[in-house]
Amino acid sequence: MTTDGHIIFIVNDDERIQEALSELLESHGMRAIAFGSAGEYVGADKPDTSACPILDVQLPDINCLDLQRQITVGHHPPIVFITGHGDISSSVRSIKRGVVN
Repeated sequence: MTTDGHIIFIVNDDERIQEALSELLESHGMRAIAFGSAGEYVGADKPDTSACPILDVQLPDINCLDLQRQITVGHHPPIVFITGHGDISSSVRSIKRGVVN
C-alpha cells in the first residue's frame, strides 16, 4: 500500500531519528524525505502535493516555533512537532499559534 501523492517531510538534526521515522513511515506506505535543518527544508524544492512536515522542536539553525511562523503564511499543511526536550513555555507558545495537542 502506497499513498501516492502524499509526502512527509522530516526535519530533525539527529540522523538516527530521521532514519527511524523514515523507516516507520515507509513501512506504512508513506513517502518520507528527511532534512537535517530548517534551512535545508525551507531551501528545498517541494512537489506540489499533499504534505506534512514533522519538525523537531530544537533545530540547529532556528527554533521550530519560529519556523512554524514562517511557513504558516497562507495555505499550509498540518505540522507535527516532536521533541525530547519539551517545556511548558514552548508548549504554551505553540498552542497560542494554533497547535493542537
